[in-house]
Amino acid sequence: MFFLWSKIKGGLFLILWGAVAVILPMLYLLGRKDGASKEQVQKAEEAVKAEKERAEFYKVMGEEKDEIVRNKTSSKHDLVTRLRDNGL
Repeated sequence: MFFLWSKIKGGLFLILWGAVAVILPMLYLLGRKDGASKEQVQKAEEAVKAEKERAEFYKVMGEEKDEIVRNKTSSKHDLVTRLRDNGL
């Protein structure tokens, strides 16, 4: 009776460890694949963010250039008037 019980218990233990040995590498590979895809998505999001920041920078620079051109005096009389009104 005890011999039979130990055989069943040992067999179940062996089957359990065999299942763990088969499943563990599969879980590892699936985790690496999922991690790689998350990293790829994160890099793409960072590239989009950098592109938006670059576009915003050039937009602001263009607006500043337009503002400089608008405020540029066209004659000596305008320059003298602006300096007398606003100072340096």
